[in-house]
Amino acid sequence: MSSDGEMLMHDSLSIRLQELGKVYKLFASPFDRVKETFHPLRRKYHQRFQALTDVSLEIQRGDTVGIIGRNGSGKSTLLQLICGILQPTTGTVWKHGRIAALLELGAGFNPEFSGRENVYLNGAILGLSRREIDDCLADILAFADIGEFIDQPVKTYSSGMYVRLAFAVAINVRPDILIVDEALAVGDTLFQAKCFAKFREFQQRGITIIFVTHSIDLITRYCTRVCLLDRGRLKAWGSPQEVIDQYNKLILDYSSRERHGEPASCDLARHRAGEQEDGCPFLLNPEENRYGNGKATIEQVGIYALDGQPVQALKQMDDYAIRLRLVFHARVENPVIAFIIKDVKGMD
Repeated sequence: MSSDGEMLMHDSLSIRLQELGKVYKLFASPFDRVKETFHPLRRKYHQRFQALTDVSLEIQRGDTVGIIGRNGSGKSTLLQLICGILQPTTGTVWKHGRIAALLELGAGFNPEFSGRENVYLNGAILGLSRREIDDCLADILAFADIGEFIDQPVKTYSSGMYVRLAFAVAINVRPDILIVDEALAVGDTLFQAKCFAKFREFQQRGITIIFVTHSIDLITRYCTRVCLLDRGRLKAWGSPQEVIDQYNKLILDYSSRERHGEPASCDLARHRAGEQEDGCPFLLNPEENRYGNGKATIEQVGIYALDGQPVQALKQMDDYAIRLRLVFHARVENPVIAFIIKDVKGMD
């Protein structure tokens, strides 16, 4: 069940999901669907697939929310439930304001219509009058920047032209909530830069943005809140850095199980940074995040100038050495050691 106008919640709330669940019926063939429909004894020919289970969260107006998770975790299903394209099996969705969504490349476009005709079609679907579309048409055409192709059938468009026109429509219909499902990955670098500049503008105007991405850098750069889904369940909900840490743990855990068929998680509390050797010259994070299968641990890490002096501030174009002391608790073939340097905001 969903409601667009029920503002029983606070005015600052944009979306509320309560115990949201979605079940799909999976049939081995279309004929099985027909047999189940007309079977006199109501015999079941389908298997149940639980795409989402008990997802509850609140999104404030003006939040930029990133949704991450492995493939098949329920990200796209969640967006479609929020948009009202799908109806939940259980739970409720409350939303306030006009939603503009870019969920699938070319969704809502008639391939036989021209780009211009599809602009009017999509605008009408979003509830705009022809006059309102006329008022924003120039902005849509300027942002899409597809030139004379605007009057050609969209079936002749490249994937990049599709997404540019669809995104241009979505952001120029003055939405209260903008939802994007990985469509920006299709665009070129310049177009993506335009899109994220528009995100910044929307953030300043207090517009709610929800987008699915596999790019951790985009999550860190643009999001105020992050939702981590795993096998249809809400695994984490909070600040970008907290949820990204959970996501990295999750990916490592699954990767280790797939390779070795063994648990990846272990308690590494005794190896926390505070237990490094006495006299360690580095400022260490007391809330560091450790995870892994425990076959090796990092005992010490530091950054040094080439003269051997430890450094805490790095200067552009200078050379440094990163030194680690590792302890291997088991035999590890061909170990790979990597590092990431982040700024104070958590960006790589």
